Amino acid sequence: MKKHPIYSYALVDMCGFGMYTKKAILYHHEDYCGSGYPFGLSKKDIPLPSRILRICDIYDALTEDRVYRPRFSCQSALSLMDKDCVDGKLDYHIYSVFKSMMISEPFNTVSQIYKAGSW
Repeated sequence: MKKHPIYSYALVDMCGFGMYTKKAILYHHEDYCGSGYPFGLSKKDIPLPSRILRICDIYDALTEDRVYRPRFSCQSALSLMDKDCVDGKLDYHIYSVFKSMMISEPFNTVSQIYKAGSW
């Protein structure tokens, strides 16, 4: 599991994606506090697109059904992410903008936003 960012990087590299996209994918599981993977980067060492993707990825994982649990509501997901932010795992500035957007939108899941064309 912890190697999937490296495998994903290699895959998009073979597909000809640019470095900006490859880095976003490679570092999207790095935590702002340095406790993430695969390299344990922290703060500004994590590229901005990766810090944004990290927040979106967490929200998407929480608000979609999984085989082991039903989806969380938007409010429940944001509450769990609030704790991640307090624990230093998320970039506070990016998360606060994301949270404001999700509260103001009538959608509960990322897939609903995608289907509605609001992206």
